[in-house]
Amino acid sequence: MTTKTEAQSILARSRDPDWYWRNVLGVEHVYPKQVEMAGSVLNNRRTSVVGCNSSGKDWNTGRIVLWWLGIHEHAKAIVIGPTYRQVADIVFRETRTAYQTAKFPLGGTMYDTPRYEIAQDRFALGFSTDEAYNIQGFHSPHLLAVITEAHGVAQGHIDAIKRLNPQRILMTGNPLSVGGEFYESHHSMRDTYNCIEISAFDTPNLLAGEVVVPGMVTQEDIDECKEDYGEESPMYKARILGQFPDNLDDAIVLLRD
Repeated sequence: MTTKTEAQSILARSRDPDWYWRNVLGVEHVYPKQVEMAGSVLNNRRTSVVGCNSSGKDWNTGRIVLWWLGIHEHAKAIVIGPTYRQVADIVFRETRTAYQTAKFPLGGTMYDTPRYEIAQDRFALGFSTDEAYNIQGFHSPHLLAVITEAHGVAQGHIDAIKRLNPQRILMTGNPLSVGGEFYESHHSMRDTYNCIEISAFDTPNLLAGEVVVPGMVTQEDIDECKEDYGEESPMYKARILGQFPDNLDDAIVLLRD
């Protein structure tokens, strides 16, 4: 039987995302930027993460949702995005995969829909909506609000999230907006958010010099982008460096083609 002291020790270690990812979720390759994302959620009221393509932001976000409920006895996590597909088929698919492949049973019920429930006041829920007023009624001493693909989420929806007074806000996205909360969180509102930028060169395959995580950005992807658009192009800056280009309109047009 686990003593109270042992339980407290486990909980303390669980608050370390690097330890939790490896020892509870069984993740073999967790890289520093992913640990930094989770650590920022733990220690900062608002976190905004902008990253290159295929950098594992959604993969990590799905596990942060699971971890948040694991380290708080009374907690809720809500995930919104510009489309139901982004929330259900991408972020919550990662949450479900992490739950199913964890080293130990995590308890609760993981539904086929974007919902994970441990108790009536301890659950995660994902949804998209056309109306900002649908984002209400979620309250908890430990409420985590996740805004995925934040560059595509209407400002009214972000404002509705803020009216919930969540303990933590996590926004993730690509550098594809020219205004709104996500863009400004990396510009005029940097004092309000802890900002994290993820470049392709921060990711496992580039750090290792070989493909260790299939599906994530590779040196070949970088070389192709450099060849197609040029290293000084807005496309390269957004897609590879994970930075907002100065001439962002040109980058968005290129990405939409």
